[in-house]
Amino acid sequence: MTTNRFEGSNITRTTVLFANLNCDGEAFRYTETGTFNVTKNQRTNDGAYFIDINYKKLMVSITTDVGAVSANAIKVCGIQDWAVKQEREVTAQAKDVTCYGTVVPRVNNNVYRLDAGKILMLGTQSLENGAARPASLSNQKYTAK
Repeated sequence: MTTNRFEGSNITRTTVLFANLNCDGEAFRYTETGTFNVTKNQRTNDGAYFIDINYKKLMVSITTDVGAVSANAIKVCGIQDWAVKQEREVTAQAKDVTCYGTVVPRVNNNVYRLDAGKILMLGTQSLENGAARPASLSNQKYTAK
């Protein structure tokens, strides 16, 4: 499960990994933080504004005993001494296949639209640094809390 939190000019993207297929037992989470900038004078044909997200840092948090056992078994981010309620910065290891699988820091040139002040839609995202900006919105919707 992934959530995006926009506050001021800051963004926090949290990806939660679960211990089972029912998604009811959290194991650990990745948290990317950074900043964003919106360009209101540039839009796509479906009414999306340009947004540039600059992810700067990646943290891993171990949230349960199952998470610690799993993280140690697969050596998440090359580390094998994870413990419950432990958080570590892993920005340097982010691109590793045993970590996040993408480079951090990175820039995501994207598009967005906010419908009725509650439904956020982004363009088809690429985790590749400097990938081309999408020309339209994806079908995935995020609901504001």
